[in-house]
Amino acid sequence: MQYLTIFLWITLLFSTVTDVSAAESRSTARGDTPRAAQVSPRPTLLGYLPSYRGLPDRLPRGLTHLIYAFAIPTSDGHLAPLAQPEQLRTLRQLCDRQRVKLGILIGGWMDGDDSAFETLSTSQSARQALVGDTMALIREFDLDGVELDWEYPDPNRSEDNFAALVAALAKALHRKDKFLGLSLPALGPHAAAYRLSALERADYYTLMAYDSGRVQHASLAFAEESILYWHQRLLPLNRALLGIPAYSRPSAKSFKDLVAENWQNAYRDAEAGESWNGIPTARAKVRLAMRFNMGTAIWEIGQDTGDSGSLTRAVADTLSATSIPQSSRFGDADTLLKR
Repeated sequence: MQYLTIFLWITLLFSTVTDVSAAESRSTARGDTPRAAQVSPRPTLLGYLPSYRGLPDRLPRGLTHLIYAFAIPTSDGHLAPLAQPEQLRTLRQLCDRQRVKLGILIGGWMDGDDSAFETLSTSQSARQALVGDTMALIREFDLDGVELDWEYPDPNRSEDNFAALVAALAKALHRKDKFLGLSLPALGPHAAAYRLSALERADYYTLMAYDSGRVQHASLAFAEESILYWHQRLLPLNRALLGIPAYSRPSAKSFKDLVAENWQNAYRDAEAGESWNGIPTARAKVRLAMRFNMGTAIWEIGQDTGDSGSLTRAVADTLSATSIPQSSRFGDADTLLKR
């Protein structure tokens, strides 16, 4: 793993400027305005909150964006009624008080059934129906944007349809100065259908660097592999967020419950066959992300402790305390290789 880490830093260091220039050239050639010039600020610390959690009295300190889940699509392109619409209205008030951008997640895991996306994306009229319902939702709840989470388009089967859906959403959202985020697999076969030409239309991307299926489901090494994978795919990393889980595998215990069982669990990553991210690993991931001008995302804040020892607080404190090298976008080689 040490060799992988060194390869990651060196590869990123020597090819970043070329990648960014190439991405901007493609956008210019396509006639698009670069996203960085249109929607600002991009997320630094994004938190998710599903409708089945209770609402907090106050949002975590340092949060820049909150994404409420879920808006579920149907096969004809419409969105099913929200499970807890009043929660979303309350969240709008909370976000306004703390100057946090509020969006909604369209899709999600959906019990592993993406057939609604597969069907609706094949039809222009269904895609436009989804766009129409999305914009109506934004108007009704005064939202700042959406994140699209299709898990997962199939390579050589639905990648064209995914691109068409992203293009339709991006056009409508950006016309109203609303953001579009995309949830992306960490790496591997599921990631193959996400074309760069489609991804470049979004304002940010969340790398879901968890649920790896390994003994440590969200290790620091897995996060490094995810960054390397998407760098090699030429994803603009300065618009990416590194996903950090607030739960364990295989039992999906919340960070809150893990800490309630044993306070030491806040500072370690495994015990009795369970794996998660303790505070030291979360801090290390923030420092990793910041070396590439990436932000971070927490799935999800309802699983956190909500007190001074929370995972989100540790991430926010690390973000505010960590400086990014100014000598170049990623700093010099010595800085990058220093752990």
